[in-house]
Amino acid sequence: MWFGVLWAALVCGAYVGVRAPNMAPGLLAVGLIIWPVSAYLFVKRLKRFKRMKQGLEGEQSVGVFLERLRANGALLIHDFPRGDANIDHVIVHPSGVYSVETKTWSYRDAEEREIVFNGKGVSVGGGRFYPSSVNQAKSQAAFLSDLIRESTNERLFVQPVLLFPGWTIVATEEAKQAQIIVTNPISFLEHIQRLPLNGKLDVQRIWRVLSAKSRSA
Repeated sequence: MWFGVLWAALVCGAYVGVRAPNMAPGLLAVGLIIWPVSAYLFVKRLKRFKRMKQGLEGEQSVGVFLERLRANGALLIHDFPRGDANIDHVIVHPSGVYSVETKTWSYRDAEEREIVFNGKGVSVGGGRFYPSSVNQAKSQAAFLSDLIRESTNERLFVQPVLLFPGWTIVATEEAKQAQIIVTNPISFLEHIQRLPLNGKLDVQRIWRVLSAKSRSA
């Protein structure tokens, strides 16, 4: 955007300048190429910014919603660092440890906001199944499990969770065998509150380990 503005200033300067009036046509010709490209790049980045903003707002709203689990004895860490990225939410609950990835997707029609999960990927509107979000959630859970094992020598399964705020999730028969929870925040909260407690899980100890890792990253 700024490059286009500066080039426009050059063209105007050449027109009104006393030393280089002949440069104006050439600068204008180049500007006719630069300005559309600058406008295209600006719009492209603006759309990307809007998606990032939507994702951040969705992540924050889900984080506030999940805080209700503290009433059930859960401890939470938001934005757990993992290299150049982060895990949206880590929940250490008396029923287990959960790694939560949030995807805030837009939907065109409020009446048609259904996501199908087949155990390996998710599909919207009857299209192809995309595995990237599912694989990301599983990878993050495995990462947390490795951290816990390194610090405690305890092999603990971390439950991967993939949340889609505002969507209805339809699971196929194959999805029932998948070791990942794909749902929306409301259904997840209801699900976790119904689970039996794991009497062997030391919530405070696991939380201290992950909290220390989070601060040192």
